Amino acid sequence: MRRVGRAIAFCLTLFSGAAMAETTYTLLNFSDLNGWAEDDHSAAFTAFKETCDLMSDPEWTTLCNLSNDVSDARGFFELFFKPVMVTDGEPSERRPFVTRFTAYPAPCPQLVRG
Repeated sequence: MRRVGRAIAFCLTLFSGAAMAETTYTLLNFSDLNGWAEDDHSAAFTAFKETCDLMSDPEWTTLCNLSNDVSDARGFFELFFKPVMVTDGEPSERRPFVTRFTAYPAPCPQLVRG
């Protein structure tokens, strides 16, 4: 039972601290992304195109239609997307883990902290 209590306390401390820190957004260049030049852009492009029917926003519809005439996947991503680093304001040595993910950006996201 003590282990469960400690685990819950650890999680509450971990997530309550992250919720209180200020979120920052830093615009990067694709050259800042480790392995970007060597990545399999055609596989990512295929995944992007396969999800186009899930997006109903007119801007996405236009972008998806444009993707049908593209042969350079890397160039497509570099033209229409921007890499952004999102951090919680905590020094990196205090973060217990690093999370990496890919997301399609929203034009004007409204972030709400609970």
